Amino acid sequence: PAALVPDMSQGYVTASGKPQPFEYVEVAPAGSLSATATDMAHFMIAQLEGGSYDGGSILSPATEQLMHTPQSRMAPGMNGFDLGFYQENRNGLRIIGHAGDTNYFHSDLHLLLDKDVGFFISVNSAGTDGAAEQVRVGVFRAFLDRYFPYTPPVEATVAQPQHDAARVAGWYVTSRRIVSALGLLDVLTQSSVTALPDGEVQVAMLKNLAGTPKRWREVGPLTYREVGGQAHLKFVTNSKGHIAYWISDDFLPVMVFQKVHGLRQQGDVTWMGSTAIGVFILTIAIWLGGWIVRRRYKSPLPVTGRQKQLRLASRIGVLVILGALAAWVAVFGLLLNGAEAITGALTIAYILGALGVLGALAILAEAAGRLLHGPGGWLVRTGEGLLGLCALYGLWAILAFGMASFSFHY
Repeated sequence: PAALVPDMSQGYVTASGKPQPFEYVEVAPAGSLSATATDMAHFMIAQLEGGSYDGGSILSPATEQLMHTPQSRMAPGMNGFDLGFYQENRNGLRIIGHAGDTNYFHSDLHLLLDKDVGFFISVNSAGTDGAAEQVRVGVFRAFLDRYFPYTPPVEATVAQPQHDAARVAGWYVTSRRIVSALGLLDVLTQSSVTALPDGEVQVAMLKNLAGTPKRWREVGPLTYREVGGQAHLKFVTNSKGHIAYWISDDFLPVMVFQKVHGLRQQGDVTWMGSTAIGVFILTIAIWLGGWIVRRRYKSPLPVTGRQKQLRLASRIGVLVILGALAAWVAVFGLLLNGAEAITGALTIAYILGALGVLGALAILAEAAGRLLHGPGGWLVRTGEGLLGLCALYGLWAILAFGMASFSFHY
């Protein structure tokens, strides 16, 4: 409302720049509330006083108690969900809370249930490199350490932790994600768990305030304790004993991180994709360079008419695949920059992806013919065979990651 505009904090994308307009979030109850810090304080008092504030009751004591009672837990002994709130137990205290983010505001609310203490913090930008997250987490944990100091119990490291460290190492994707036909989204959001030589592990996304990954040591079967800290990390297995996901009380229990298998792992996509792109680019360079040399010395390529046509189709196929990759880079660039109109770029990317399927088939046909019937010596045939393998991977990637489609429902 116009009367409240002068009191509204301006929001920013980062710590400076042009102020952004007021945000209307239409999805209730997740994000549709705008309130003052004072009103949030009143709400916290009501939560800590059996649902009442200043003589008025907004919740029955039974409802308030239900909101503070665990409803689900994704791993034994780890923080889980109450009703509306999630658990944030730390420093030996029973804590519930909830964070909230819009594009320009980033808030956090915590209730220390047994201490009659509420804590609320809100910042009006994400900060440089997402520093707002470090601010709101760091300030609250510093508050706990200052007013509720805590010495965590001693937990010994298990003997020979290297075996379990190797089991849990790999790539994981958050369960809180868009389930999309465009599988590239899953690849981009994966994070790694790395096994260290001494049996400790590092989780790329669990970092200290300095921005470096924390180290974790195993204190129980597939249960890890933060080195120098109190947080825990637990890996959960499926019915076959394979690692299914991890969860940590160093992170919000609104999601788990699921193990990724096979060629969809970001590490495999990175090295195999980079190799294929490198081979494609080298192929085009040799093709053009060979054409220039043959033209200069009037030395025609010793291939028949059919072989020449198939070779031309193969090289055009390489160009189309590279074009499709460039188009998808452009699409994700637009998405990351907040562009709302991407239909044109998406159309081009999908068309080039579909043509890339045909191009990969042409490359495979030409490579098979060259390997079986020549012409060319072992070096030429080896190169064509490598190009064929890269085309096979490119064909799989286009289909597996939804890069070719006739639908805009991604």
